[in-house]
Amino acid sequence: MNEKGTACSAGLPVYDEEGNQWTMNNSHCSFCDGAEVGDRVLQPSPADGADREKDWFATTTKYHFKRSPDKENNIDVAFDKNKEKMAHKDVAGREYIPETRHLKESDLGKRIKGSGRTTGEKVGTGILIAIDFTAKIRDGKGGILISKNCAMCLNSDGDGNWIVGAGDSGSPRFIDNRPLVQTFAGSVAVAIFNQTQNSLDWAKEWGKTFTLTKPEEPVEGYIALGNWLFFNGLEITTRYYPNRATLRSSMGLGDNIIRRLPGRTKLKIKEFAGIKDGYIWMRVVL
Repeated sequence: MNEKGTACSAGLPVYDEEGNQWTMNNSHCSFCDGAEVGDRVLQPSPADGADREKDWFATTTKYHFKRSPDKENNIDVAFDKNKEKMAHKDVAGREYIPETRHLKESDLGKRIKGSGRTTGEKVGTGILIAIDFTAKIRDGKGGILISKNCAMCLNSDGDGNWIVGAGDSGSPRFIDNRPLVQTFAGSVAVAIFNQTQNSLDWAKEWGKTFTLTKPEEPVEGYIALGNWLFFNGLEITTRYYPNRATLRSSMGLGDNIIRRLPGRTKLKIKEFAGIKDGYIWMRVVL
C-alpha cells in the first residue's frame, strides 16, 4: 500500500524490457487520496505497522490509470518500480507459473484460487462465472466507477473460506495455477478482478511493455563463420540445421562452447575478432 494509505496486498511482479522488476498493483492502492508519483510503497501495509524507512520496496510512477466517474472504463491498475525483488509466490508461499493470457468462455466454471493480505494462508476457492463483466464500483466519495472486461467469481465455493476480503486488493488470483486475474473489488457474494492480460495490453498505450517473466540477459561470445550462417548487415542468423552453429566463450575450437544454437537464431555482430583454427571469428551477442 502507498505510505499515505491503509492496507492493500502485494501485487504481481512483472518485468520491463530491460529486465527491471516492477509491481503491477491496483491504482486505488498505489494512488490513494493524497498520493503522488515517487511515493513509497510499503510491505506490510501502513495499517499493519509498516516502518516507512525500513519496509518500502517500491515507488509509485507515472504509469498508472487515473480513475474517474466520468470515464466509461476504469482500469484499476498501476505499475510501481521495485527497489527490492519480489518472489514469484503468492501470500501463502505457493509458487505459480508466470504465464498469462486472455480469459475465454471455456474458462467459465473453473476454480479460481489465491490469497491476499486479509485472507492470508486460508486459500479460498471461487467459481468463475463471468469474463466480460461490466462492474459498477462505489468510489467512497459518492461516485460510481465503471470498469469493463472484468472477471467475476462467487466469493466462495462453499468451503467456508472467502477468496477475497477487504485489504486483498492488488493480489493476483490463479486459474490453472496461472495469475490470470488481479483482485480489485468484491462483496460478500462475489469477487471482481482485472484480467491480467488486459492490464498488460493497456500498459502498451504508454509505450511500456511488461511481461511476467524476466527477459534473458544478453549473452556475448564468438562464432566461426561458415555455411551454417546467414548474413544480413550487422546480424547473423543460423541456418535450419539445429545445434550445428556454436557460440563460444573465446576464439578457437577448444572446449569453450557456451551453447549450441538452434536454427534461425539471430545474433548481433559486435566486431571482427580474428582468425584461428582455419576460421574467421566474429564477436557476437545473442
